[in-house]
Amino acid sequence: METENVGLIVCGVLIFVALLNTGLIFGVLRGQNRNRFEVIGKAIRAAQNPWRDRDEQIEELRQRVSDLEQGENEVTQNGS
Repeated sequence: METENVGLIVCGVLIFVALLNTGLIFGVLRGQNRNRFEVIGKAIRAAQNPWRDRDEQIEELRQRVSDLEQGENEVTQNGS
């Protein structure tokens, strides 16, 4: 009885994954007029560095903090 349930669950999951993949493929093929390879390229770039956006934001924050620290140093040096 348990092996029958496990077999049904496995078959259900496989069917779900197959339908999901089919839907994604059709969505990509029909939904966009631009070059289809661009979508694949974006996915590859995102996979290579998934935190690129965060890294850029952190770099910008680091630069702003550095600018503020330099401004404070100039004010204290000129004020003394």
